[in-house]
Amino acid sequence: MNEDDQVRRGDEEPDAPQAASSPRKGVPARRQGRIIAMQALFEIDAVAQGANASIAALAAEYGVADPAVRFATALVAGTLARQPEIDALIATFAPQFPLDQLAAVDRAVLRVAVYELRYGAKAPPKAVVNEAIEIAKEYGGDASGRFVNGVLGRVLTLPPPPPSDEAKKEVRDEDMLT
Repeated sequence: MNEDDQVRRGDEEPDAPQAASSPRKGVPARRQGRIIAMQALFEIDAVAQGANASIAALAAEYGVADPAVRFATALVAGTLARQPEIDALIATFAPQFPLDQLAAVDRAVLRVAVYELRYGAKAPPKAVVNEAIEIAKEYGGDASGRFVNGVLGRVLTLPPPPPSDEAKKEVRDEDMLT
């Protein structure tokens, strides 16, 4: 087994996404929201903390503005609501890495990005993928960016899901960032 496999499987998982790489001033609200969403999903998996409590604590700790918090909240709520579907897609496109063996950061980044690409607001897919890769590189292991890129590249080949009643109720990016 090579070192890249260990990182992706989570054998050498860091304790948590590094606070030194927290959302910073001058970072766009969507990126801050995606980072907070990833960190909240990480915490939810690790300690079974409630989503709202996790987002609120992270936002307070990093001084994130309301638009980013609203965006993170929508991403986390949507991801959790569709987690079985999202996890099935990730498992399909990374069959050699069962979800419970993926590095927790990689799993959280993929869940947010797959939600946003498949079911969320209509941000440009290339922007979603690029942000996910950058966040994976910043918070994950050495191979995280390549791994996330590979999985999301395959997700992009899928036809769009049919609209559902839930999708009609979901908030658009533009509504959250005004």
